Amino acid sequence: MRAAEVFDAVILATPSYEAARLLAPLDAELATKLASIEHSGTAIVSVGFDRPQVAHPLDGMGVVIPAIENSPMLACSFSSQKYPHRAPEGKVLLRVFAGGAKRPELAEMEDERLLPLVLGELGRLLGIRGEPCYTTIAHWPRTMPQYHVGHKRLVEAIRARVRELPHIALAGNAYQGVGIPHCIHSGEQAAEGTLLNLSR
Repeated sequence: MRAAEVFDAVILATPSYEAARLLAPLDAELATKLASIEHSGTAIVSVGFDRPQVAHPLDGMGVVIPAIENSPMLACSFSSQKYPHRAPEGKVLLRVFAGGAKRPELAEMEDERLLPLVLGELGRLLGIRGEPCYTTIAHWPRTMPQYHVGHKRLVEAIRARVRELPHIALAGNAYQGVGIPHCIHSGEQAAEGTLLNLSR
């Protein structure tokens, strides 16, 4: 067993449900509020093809699929169009996002069931013929917080409770934005607030 360590402050840059678990012994009401932020997940299916296999001109950066289509796909990024170094000359790399709040089961579906669903949809959308020459699948369950009506008020209430806990701060995508810039800013705010509190 590792010896206990002492720190001046702690920033929890975890999903809100993990922050809830860690903070429950200190503030049960805060933990309840943190745990109430719902999270969905996604599976990311990356597939490579020879360029002649893909009929679509890929004259863009990707495609977002509207919910009305009832597709297993949320979106498809034309990765080798966005970043040419991602695939060798004459090859195409596509990154498909499946799952989300409407189809949460796909985020954790077995690869052998998920891949045919994705390939079938890609074939229909992009005119792909034949099997991919490269495939990899990553599962990211419970990684996308859902900002329901009232989320801003909930975050304000969470921050008010956290201010009552000395030398503890929160950062991450559950509070004020899921994009990389939002997450970076969240970390900066937590660090600046922590340093300010320690200097008092």
